[in-house]
Amino acid sequence: MEQEHYRKALRMGQRELRASMIHGKSGIMTVMPESMENGALRRESLDLIEIPIDLIAGTCTDGRSNAFSLSFYPLMPEKTEFSSKWINLCKAHLTEGLRDPIKAVEYMGKFYVIEGHKRVSVLKYFGAVSIPGIVTRLYPPESDSVEVRVYNEFLHFYHLTGMYIVQFSRLGGYDELLDVMGYKQDAQWSAESIRDFRTFYSMFSTAFKNQGGESSQAPEALIAYLRIYDFEKSKRKLPSQIERELEKIKPEIASQVNQSGMTLMLDAQGKKSLFSGLINGTLRVAFIYGNLPEDSAWIYAHELGRRDVEATMNSQISTMVYQDVQTEESAVKAMEEAVLNGADVIFAPEPQMVRACVQIAAKYPDVKVLNCSLNSVHTMIRTYYIRMYEAKFLAGALAGALTPNDRIAYLCGRPTEGSVASINAFARGAEMTNPRAKIYLEWVADNTEHGVTNEKMFYMDDFDLLPVPSGTPRAVGLYDNTGEKPRNLAIALCRWGRFYQKMLYRILDGNWKSDAKGNSAISYWWGMDSGVVEVIYSRSLPEGVRQLTELLREAICSGRIGPFIGTMKDQEGNIKYSDPQPMQPQEILKMDWLAENVIGTLPKDENKEGQDAL
Repeated sequence: MEQEHYRKALRMGQRELRASMIHGKSGIMTVMPESMENGALRRESLDLIEIPIDLIAGTCTDGRSNAFSLSFYPLMPEKTEFSSKWINLCKAHLTEGLRDPIKAVEYMGKFYVIEGHKRVSVLKYFGAVSIPGIVTRLYPPESDSVEVRVYNEFLHFYHLTGMYIVQFSRLGGYDELLDVMGYKQDAQWSAESIRDFRTFYSMFSTAFKNQGGESSQAPEALIAYLRIYDFEKSKRKLPSQIERELEKIKPEIASQVNQSGMTLMLDAQGKKSLFSGLINGTLRVAFIYGNLPEDSAWIYAHELGRRDVEATMNSQISTMVYQDVQTEESAVKAMEEAVLNGADVIFAPEPQMVRACVQIAAKYPDVKVLNCSLNSVHTMIRTYYIRMYEAKFLAGALAGALTPNDRIAYLCGRPTEGSVASINAFARGAEMTNPRAKIYLEWVADNTEHGVTNEKMFYMDDFDLLPVPSGTPRAVGLYDNTGEKPRNLAIALCRWGRFYQKMLYRILDGNWKSDAKGNSAISYWWGMDSGVVEVIYSRSLPEGVRQLTELLREAICSGRIGPFIGTMKDQEGNIKYSDPQPMQPQEILKMDWLAENVIGTLPKDENKEGQDAL
């Protein structure tokens, strides 16, 4: 029997050799270049580790290369000393297993065998996943190349986990993986965590291959999967269940593998498409709320929007509401019920529901599911938000024109992804009307009294997302605190009713399909030009100031003026942007610095918490 195994392995090696030669390649086992050894920055002994078979790239010994094909299948004829040793190892593997470790060198995530080539060949033939090895790591010379930077990211991951089984070929992959798993970027993994991950990844990789996926794409597919299905819940699943779920989320996996990213739809104007009028009867629309409207100003605002759009479009839509949906499980259940009740469209106004949204979209692909967030690169759902920073820019210009002492406070609640853009937009607006204006940034915890310092100054109260017991929606307000009590000068409002109306008309007119951009995620990010956000001024404002702000509003809507145009410097005076054209939306989303005229700091991990508030 062992003899027949050798014959089969030999035929596999010969086929691989012939196929390689047809394409002008040698087809024999790769030899590690001397430049890797000679140019290494330093060496490190890793002692005994589990080497993934797929990462063994070749040999360190030139004399061994002719004996094996590229994939370590044998090339030596039968009835040779080589074949006899191979057959004996095959017999040992089948009877008691191969326990002796090989010796190898690792360079840039690939392994080159020093001793144990036949053991690798036998285990490769039998489909082994890994082999024990005593490894010496060669560190590459310092470089800014993408390959070396990716390898350095891998080394950080390896120091946390001691694992080679996940290999990314792009920057940021390891950080994304830790993020979707809910693990801290610098936290050492426990033995239990490593064991659980190894077991799960082995099942996941097999399921992914069974779905036609390539081994090299498995890490990206894993990220797409874990964005939808929680790791702690998934690690106990059966391979058959994982395979069924992978089948449902193929568009998500394709988007992640191809790094299709996100397309921002900035214009609310739609056109009649070829699909217009295909939706017959009344469009059934479900709203899924994480709280009760009376307990959350955020939900209250969306509920007012729902009532407004239902009253405006009462002949074309009907709505249903599911409230106080506070967990992922309850969100999935509520959306399931909505679909069973005939929902054609589902709006989930809270970012924490995004995972539940994708699960429902995967199960019911004909239902249009939208989540109120940005930066969620899911291609099976759509996301939406409002460009509130435009209103903050206008409020900042108003504050700069009116402040008597050039000092303006900006009170901000919990840090969110939109905080930086909103703060900087406000600061830029104030600078435009008052070059001497300074913005004093103050972060106020949710459980503290909301208020400016005791100093008499103007301030921006940015607590529109915090719950208020009375149920009254708190607007983003600009206040004059120079008198006996604060006086409201302006409020920035999200017109969610207008937003939902425009979005539903977009669906009815057939623009939903025409909005699709391949595998790219779609996010609707509308602003003042769409009428979904506006600033309302106090009647007490001087006439000249009111005219100025109205002119600025028109200029913002037309694109002639904006907060992020021209030269912008950070607090250290470094130029962060300098262009007569507006900053690209994707750059605004990634903004992680404060403008030069802002006094204050950003909390740590600002971009990792909360929801979008742009």
